[in-house]
Amino acid sequence: MAESHSISICVCTYNRADFLRDCLQSILQLENLRSETVELIVVDNNSTDETEALVKEIANVSPIAVRYIFEATQGLSVARNRGADESSGRYIAYVDDDCVLATDWLRVAFTIIKVADPVIAGGPYFGRFTNEPRPSWFKLEYGNAYFVGQYEEAGYYSNFRASGGNMLIRRDVFDLVRFSTRFGVSGNKLILGEERHLQDQYLARTGREGVFYSPDLRVEHTIHLQKMSLAYCARRNFAIGRTHAVMGIFSKVNVRLLAFFPALLAFVAMSPILSLVRPRAQYPNWRNFYYETVLPYPARGFGLAVGLAERFGR
Repeated sequence: MAESHSISICVCTYNRADFLRDCLQSILQLENLRSETVELIVVDNNSTDETEALVKEIANVSPIAVRYIFEATQGLSVARNRGADESSGRYIAYVDDDCVLATDWLRVAFTIIKVADPVIAGGPYFGRFTNEPRPSWFKLEYGNAYFVGQYEEAGYYSNFRASGGNMLIRRDVFDLVRFSTRFGVSGNKLILGEERHLQDQYLARTGREGVFYSPDLRVEHTIHLQKMSLAYCARRNFAIGRTHAVMGIFSKVNVRLLAFFPALLAFVAMSPILSLVRPRAQYPNWRNFYYETVLPYPARGFGLAVGLAERFGR
């Protein structure tokens, strides 16, 4: 599609009308929101709830064009590719349907484009609680991006990859690469890595060294109740390890996790005793100790092992 906007904000969604409302309303409240420069695209990835009606409701009060796209083929990568195909912006801004954008998000995005003109850019996301009851031990920072605090200044970083929930991609990127349907959440299946894969593939093909990061391009990411559990912590870290192995990401951390996997299992076996003598200022509840220390690395190591078997067992 020919370019007619500066930024196309693309929100892909699946059966989250309740969270989507907060996301879309935050977009309508952005500073510098003008129909001449910005459009909003909502890709409904085969939802069965009130998503379509909600988008039409938002469109009726929106100062910018809002387009509703129904994509019947399940999969986040499919939906994101469809959003790119349907958009008219020079940049496609991907925002998760359970994110709330800071009011200055758009102004910051325009500044990034003007100053750096990056092919890919991203910023941090921070955890956000809803008003629903939640476990008292679960910390808000558990919902933060893993890279929060790692990069203090805006600029290009070779080891940074933008999160798919807060990411700007220049249109010409899609002339070379697309979101791979091998990766990405599909319905209720937790499969990760589609945004990392796209960025790695683009950087490898073009010889570019890094992705642009701005600490000011901020969003809040809603923490769902089902994610506030030790089981989900283990499941997600397993998915991270498996995805890294399948994609061939063998960082120093991943190599060490594989090398010391038996020791990690022994640590898990000893964890009930260790939790009794844990530093309670750091881990007020025994679940904090398991969430932060016991579960992540063994689960990720197990995922790496499974992913390697899949990678080399074909």
